[in-house]
Formats: sequence, C-alpha cells, structure tokens
Amino acid sequence: MTDSFHAEVAARWNENANQWTRDVGDGYDVYRDRFTFPAFQDFLPPLGGLEIIDFGCGEGTNTRRLARMGARLTGVDISERLIDYARQARTLSR
Repeated sequence: MTDSFHAEVAARWNENANQWTRDVGDGYDVYRDRFTFPAFQDFLPPLGGLEIIDFGCGEGTNTRRLARMGARLTGVDISERLIDYARQARTLSR
C-alpha cells in the first residue's frame, strides 16, 4: 500500500471522526457492543498487568474496556482526530 493510500484513509477517518465518536457514544455501534467485543473477550487470557497495544483503537472504547480489565493500554490509530477523542474520553473517565 502506498503513502497516498494511507493519507487518504487517514483523511477519511479524520473527516468522520466527530460523527463516528458521537454515534458510538449514543449506542449505535450495537454489533461491536453486543457481539464482537464479547466474542473477542472470550479468547483473552487474564489481562491484569499485561501491556497491550490496541492498533486501530479509534475513539478508544475497546481500549478503555481492556484497561478496566487490568491491562495497561497504548492506543494507536491512523486518525489523529480519533486519537484526540480517545484522549478526551480517557480524561473524562478518570
């Protein structure tokens, strides 16, 4: 994949970051909440004390969930705006 492709993907996520974050906060990501994360969680070992990198963390919903399970998390995303939202949410959840 080219640098221009990555730049285009980042630009699209940055353009939609506000709407995506609002939709997730309003409970519109039902599939992830009810199915994807619980299925993913079933495969995880106990997380206490582990250091985890969440690639594609978006606005940080799953990152914060994993942190509440005892892991130390670092979130990484191609969208600077989604990282900003993740940082804001982390600050508010403390």
